[in-house]
Amino acid sequence: MTSLRFAYTQELIEGADDSVTFRKNRIIETGIMWGEGWGGRRWYAAGSAGMSINLRMYGDSAIENNTSFQYFSALTLGVPAQIEAGVFLNKQLAINTTLLGNWNFRQPYIGVHLGITYRFKHASSSESL
Repeated sequence: MTSLRFAYTQELIEGADDSVTFRKNRIIETGIMWGEGWGGRRWYAAGSAGMSINLRMYGDSAIENNTSFQYFSALTLGVPAQIEAGVFLNKQLAINTTLLGNWNFRQPYIGVHLGITYRFKHASSSESL
């Protein structure tokens, strides 16, 4: 299984010790991942890992005494990974959870998503006329 991953993450709430308040931290990630999937009649699971390029945009101190701040952009390579598991409620609708992360040199992260998966029907070529 091969998948293309594109992710955009933005800070919504500053931490109590965040000294840079004029801009929010952001990460844009693009990568390709390879993995394997398993499934039964009512469940499925998949795991994958790969390589990515990450663009991190963040505020940081511009001089040593922390009185002036600038907004920086930095590129880094990363290793994205994810594990997904879901349970089908009917033939097309499932609820799932995904554990994901990206190990990189600028800002590694890990997270959990809860989601809904919809499987589209496709016409069978063996239908009789």
